[in-house]
Amino acid sequence: MRAMATKVDQELLQNLMVMQQASLDDAASRAAQMSSQRDGERERTAAELLAMLESLQAAEDAQQQTNDALANSESQLRDKDKEINELQSIISKARAAKSLRIDICLDCTGSMSEAILSLQSTIASLMRTLPHVLSEVSIGIVAYRDLKLVELPIEPVLPDKDDNGVSIKRVQNLVDRLDAAGGTANIEAAVRSSMTRMRAFPDAPRECLVVIGDVSTHEVSGKDQVVEDTLLDDVRTWARESGKHRRVVALYTGSAGTADESFFQQLGQSNEHSTFSTQDSQLFELILKAAFAGGDDQP
Repeated sequence: MRAMATKVDQELLQNLMVMQQASLDDAASRAAQMSSQRDGERERTAAELLAMLESLQAAEDAQQQTNDALANSESQLRDKDKEINELQSIISKARAAKSLRIDICLDCTGSMSEAILSLQSTIASLMRTLPHVLSEVSIGIVAYRDLKLVELPIEPVLPDKDDNGVSIKRVQNLVDRLDAAGGTANIEAAVRSSMTRMRAFPDAPRECLVVIGDVSTHEVSGKDQVVEDTLLDDVRTWARESGKHRRVVALYTGSAGTADESFFQQLGQSNEHSTFSTQDSQLFELILKAAFAGGDDQP
């Protein structure tokens, strides 16, 4: 009997151990499952946090872009206000100046197509505005290429109502026929011709010599520096003649950092009212600013 009891006890104990192990295995399985769920939740939470951070960064970037755009707009508005004030000052000086004589030396060789288009637009703008502001406006042109000059005499340009647009058409027709072709730009001959043309007038209104091109005297002189220096000295002398109100607008359209550009820069420093630029789109404004620089009491 005792042996049977012992056997029963052993079986019970064994069953209990099996049940306990099963319980432990089940608990371990649930724990592993819960751990896996928590890992998944952590991964989802991390992904959500990352997405939130990316969204926040994108929002901050968008805000910064908006702020930058506003700052640029404010800067552009300030620049426009400055331009308007400058133009108002120019108009005031133009009304006081009363008369203006402009002679334009233009390189018409093959590389000058864009500059010629700018000049055509500028001439049209000058003739639409200046005759209505000044009592007298005269415009002439010296086009140069292939060692030749094509000259339009410096003559008055009147408002449409005074001559049915005849004087305006005289200038515009020549300018519209200009094209970029050929080579060998003799800028020295063109500039000297222009100075001679303007010296031929006995009166002394404001005079503006406009030089547009992309090569210096070197193309014709074979890089003879004496030729260039002599021309620059003669232009300075012309610009500074006593009793005259002259200025030079030098517009360079070639490659930057060259000896040709330096030549045009020096032309634009012929006197205190002269100017230099590389922006052919601003030619109209450049001519006006140079032409009417100085005191209101000048002619």
